[in-house]
Amino acid sequence: MAGIANAVRKIIGRKPFIQEALGRGIINNAALADEIMPQIEKELGHEIKFSAANMAIRRLQEKLGSVSFEKARFDRGSDITVKSSLIEITIFKIEDVQEQLKKLYDIIDYRK
Repeated sequence: MAGIANAVRKIIGRKPFIQEALGRGIINNAALADEIMPQIEKELGHEIKFSAANMAIRRLQEKLGSVSFEKARFDRGSDITVKSSLIEITIFKIEDVQEQLKKLYDIIDYRK
């Protein structure tokens, strides 16, 4: 059972949103167990029972319930940048890149 518990802790530890939802009690343990069972089995190298995975998740949930998650705070020193209607083009460094860029600029309709 300790192997299953460690695998569950490791898998959920890599997913902070699931970890927080589990700690807050807003996630369905059975559905989560069903979802991560293939990952647990892959990690352990053998099949496991659904009830063992579900119990490991329930016990982890009890531990996470006492942990408080810090909320992100935005103060005057924070910067938020919102950009829209942008496109980014990455071009390989080749000899005739300037000629290719000129062709690209001829195609672009700047009003759109």
